[in-house]
Amino acid sequence: MSLQDSIDSFVQRGLDEHTVPKIRDDKIFHDPLRGTQKLYKHEVALIDTIFVQRLKRVHQTGFACQVYPSATHTRFEHSLGTLFFATRMFNSIMAQYPDLCSPDALRTIRMAALLHDIGSLPFSHSSEIFIRSLSEIQDLKKDPLLANCKAHEILSFLILHSKPFQDFLNDEIAKKYMVGFDREKIPLLVVGTTKNPGVEKFQADIINGTFDSDKLDYITRDSYYTGLPMSVDIDRLMQSLTLPEKDELKQTRLMVDIKGIPCLEQMLFNKIYLFSSVYHHHKIRAIECMLTNMYDLAYSENRKFDESILRYDDCSVFGYFYQHTHSSGRRVMKKMISSLQSRRLFMRSLVFSPQTIEERTRVDLQSLTKKAEVSEKIFEIRNKLSKLVGCQPYEIAIDLPPIPYVREVTHELIRVGPKKISPLKDLYPIDEWLRSYSENKWKGHVFTLEEYREKAFNEAVDLLSSEYGITFSEYSKDFAKYPET
Repeated sequence: MSLQDSIDSFVQRGLDEHTVPKIRDDKIFHDPLRGTQKLYKHEVALIDTIFVQRLKRVHQTGFACQVYPSATHTRFEHSLGTLFFATRMFNSIMAQYPDLCSPDALRTIRMAALLHDIGSLPFSHSSEIFIRSLSEIQDLKKDPLLANCKAHEILSFLILHSKPFQDFLNDEIAKKYMVGFDREKIPLLVVGTTKNPGVEKFQADIINGTFDSDKLDYITRDSYYTGLPMSVDIDRLMQSLTLPEKDELKQTRLMVDIKGIPCLEQMLFNKIYLFSSVYHHHKIRAIECMLTNMYDLAYSENRKFDESILRYDDCSVFGYFYQHTHSSGRRVMKKMISSLQSRRLFMRSLVFSPQTIEERTRVDLQSLTKKAEVSEKIFEIRNKLSKLVGCQPYEIAIDLPPIPYVREVTHELIRVGPKKISPLKDLYPIDEWLRSYSENKWKGHVFTLEEYREKAFNEAVDLLSSEYGITFSEYSKDFAKYPET
């Protein structure tokens, strides 16, 4: 059975078990960032499905609330924020190009924005570190349509593309509420494409593009709820949105006028700042490594994607892990769950950074970080290290996060003058920013429990030197902040 077939069965069960009542009225909701907004009856019906309701229990930033206590916002409110920005972006284009826009197109875009994260896993991107390496996900990425998609985007596409969900959109939404939209286009928009890119590519760009409604919401929302002061001139950016003139490009891609570059600079700066302060914070990465080890143990007997995990959220997923683990590993799993829930977390044993590694061996570090892109390869190194340390493989982790990927700079097109379009990378020094990030802010780690820190430090230094040619400086231990003796 293919993964699409499994998802079809999963969606059908969900629709059978939880019927959506008839919605009588439009609804008004209030958001601390977006103000007072309106949801139409058919959109409220979508929200009342089990698939969207689950997002209320999935944190937007995974484990960030363990470091930033107020970062408890969810995928659900982010989806509403994405809907808000998608509407503003579409209306901005419609004011300039009314012939390319229609009420049905706006309804389709709003529904795609509302449903774009429907495939999010428990703890959001934290789960993708493991799930993205499973063979079913890797096989789907061979399809050009999904090649550049993250795991949760692929899962969202499969759910929305499934026959049961398409039938639901037709029978329970379009017909019941007598609204027009293109149900087949919704999953395509979520993965950044459309049926007719020559005319409609800007619609896909609004949902999944370089500077899309998703980024506009998560960058501003994550900064607000973590308490990190950032700003983006949203109003100016909306005024700067434009499309190519006729015959200028083969596709009607969403572009930004050169006057909007300061707004894009704000977004890029904020994104990199969020990486260094939140997404790559060492304690958050340590917890994510603990979660990855839980997945590794739970899937140790069967390395195939289990679609039933899409029923679970940040609270119930621990029960899933325990039940999904072979009986021989449940004692270890119970201990891991207890440690995470009571915040007995992994600690830094060894820090990888340009400041802790001898300059002549930094090229070898780059080859090691390449291995880290595949979970199985990093697990092999972890397993070797655990034997040397004398601990369980699940009590230690090696974390080598990628340098932030800023595709916006290489893909975003800027209108610099009449009949003149340039990529943002020709106008913006992003290479210098990323080089500075890698030289000053990037860090990898060996994490483990407190009782194994010293032993893991010594064994990791020897293992990485003998097998991977990486030599650590005499100051490397200082960066892990061991207690003074």
